[in-house]
Amino acid sequence: MFLAALVFLITKFLGLEWPEIRPGYVELQSWEGVLVPVLEELLFRGFPLGIAFLIHKKVGGNIFFWVMGISSSLLFGLVHITNYVGFEPHYLLVVSNHTLLGFVLYWMARTWGLGYSILYHLGYNGVLTLFAKIV
Repeated sequence: MFLAALVFLITKFLGLEWPEIRPGYVELQSWEGVLVPVLEELLFRGFPLGIAFLIHKKVGGNIFFWVMGISSSLLFGLVHITNYVGFEPHYLLVVSNHTLLGFVLYWMARTWGLGYSILYHLGYNGVLTLFAKIV
């Protein structure tokens, strides 16, 4: 969340407009707050890690873990552009925190297991949803 705040400050400092959150997004996060993080973790961490483990078994080496981690994190960040209305090039900066979060979650899933990345993702979304409802 520190990175999200930093990105927000950078966009304001550069005079860039912070994107408008898609209508209904906060409500969506409220009632699907458990389902969405679990599905995202399975898709962006579980599936890539599974492929990396299979390749690692056949070929060896750790490069596949890095390739899958970086590529799935970039996709995770890009998918979150849909949280906002419209598109401007600087929105890529706005979702850079999702990309970094994706890599942190990938590392957590690889190191401690998918359950930990799911719990962290649930907590992260929960805190942001509460903040959005308060503000």
